[in-house]
Amino acid sequence: MYRQPGLGGEVMRLLNPEDEIIVMRKQNHEWTLVQIDGEAGYVLTSYLKAKKAKKATAAKNIDATSKSAKL
Repeated sequence: MYRQPGLGGEVMRLLNPEDEIIVMRKQNHEWTLVQIDGEAGYVLTSYLKAKKAKKATAAKNIDATSKSAKL
């Protein structure tokens, strides 16, 4: 999870497949603002997988061609 949208930014934390992620909003076609344990940051939208409404989990396997988002 990054502090700002962009791979060159500060990495705030590494995510695990078990992390429960609350999706706050889609920043653009590439980045999504999320909240984890009360901390907000950005993740690549392609790394998220929808689980329930407004929640997602980190992906075990990253598939860049997939339309679903998974971390």
